[in-house]
Amino acid sequence: MKRYLYLAHRWLGIALGLFVLAWIVSGVVMLFVGYPKLTPAEHLSRLQPLSADCCIAPGAALAASGDPRTPLSLRLTGAGGSPRYLLDYGDGPLLAVDARSGKRIQHIGAAEALASARQFAGAEVRLLDRVEEDAWTRNHALARERPLYRLQADDGEGRLLYVSSHTGWWCATPRPMSDPGTCLAPGCTGSTHCVKSCRRRSGRWHWSTVRCSPRCWRCWAC
Repeated sequence: MKRYLYLAHRWLGIALGLFVLAWIVSGVVMLFVGYPKLTPAEHLSRLQPLSADCCIAPGAALAASGDPRTPLSLRLTGAGGSPRYLLDYGDGPLLAVDARSGKRIQHIGAAEALASARQFAGAEVRLLDRVEEDAWTRNHALARERPLYRLQADDGEGRLLYVSSHTGWWCATPRPMSDPGTCLAPGCTGSTHCVKSCRRRSGRWHWSTVRCSPRCWRCWAC
């Protein structure tokens, strides 16, 4: 009986050791391969010029936002096919105001997400679904934009594009699968996704970290 206990202990240690090793390696990978994100230059290259008389004054947009605070930033953008103001108050999602009608945009529908994605991709796109989080969007910087519309371009590469459901802003687009970094990114998030999933279930996480650990140490001491 003791022999089988030793064997079980040995192979369990090897299995857990491999898991920890994968976790460490994934952390090293994440130092050099970040989550896909769009740079300001990529955003600007997809935007169409706006005429000087196309929009309401910024003061009218501030009044339409319904928030008495002074925003940290205010941007005028044509993302989504129509001009809109994006107001950042530092907490919660960005507030969008239609720059033509002066009405606050409460929600971006599927049709608007498709129009926004077509403008960015320069090709036809199809709507896949709406997600809170997947392997490409675990970046905390996207937390204010969730949920995200996930779309795929018919551009020969099948590139994915994520659009904010609050503003219609382009949030992220993973690199094509031909890029070596694309293959590393999902792998580097595999082990962290397991831990994040456990932490969302606070009861199980508490049991596994607080109660299980002393028992494992007692078993090791034996």
